[in-house]
Amino acid sequence: MKRFKNHLIAAAVLSMLAIIGTIMNSHQAAAQPPGPPGGLAVNIVNPVPVPVTGSINSTVTGTVGLASGASVRVDNTVTDPVRVRNVNDAIQPFQAQGSCTTSNSGACSATLFTVPTGKRAVIEYFSGGAELPLPGQVLSPGLNIKVNGIAGSANVPNTPPTYPNGPNGHTSWGQQVHLYADSGTAIDGIAASQDTSTGFISAGFFISGYLVDVPFTP
Repeated sequence: MKRFKNHLIAAAVLSMLAIIGTIMNSHQAAAQPPGPPGGLAVNIVNPVPVPVTGSINSTVTGTVGLASGASVRVDNTVTDPVRVRNVNDAIQPFQAQGSCTTSNSGACSATLFTVPTGKRAVIEYFSGGAELPLPGQVLSPGLNIKVNGIAGSANVPNTPPTYPNGPNGHTSWGQQVHLYADSGTAIDGIAASQDTSTGFISAGFFISGYLVDVPFTP
């Protein structure tokens, strides 16, 4: 009987020690910060890279660059287009002028500009003036250009001739245009009358625009 009583006392003491150990461990666990202990690393097994969803709102300071060969795609809609600005006219502008005179022909022309090799000319403005010998004579001013190897003439309207200084009439023009000329070709100003055999024509021309590189290299 006495031996049984001693066993009960020993069991009670062990139970008390176990309860005290559990309480101490729970307090210690609650005091520790979340995450692995200091000095230990976290290894992500799968998936790698870790997928991220949602939006990021942050302020970036410094320089942001792309790795070599990387690209950024802009996929805006027609109703919300990307705003762009053509800076070619500020980078490679040009202007040129010239004049021509002919008698008993009804037409004259002058080479105003030869497009440099490796460039394409974009003509934005064309103006000029001419004198005509006959009252009522009509002049047709324009530019001779070549685009994609095909030659053509672009004519612009001019004012009706006036005669402030006797029989010779004077006409002028000034027109915003958007014309192209191939690399290595000449841009000619032309002044032609419907009368091809009588009198003379004296004309002056002016053009302005800009050059672009061909082939285009970003």
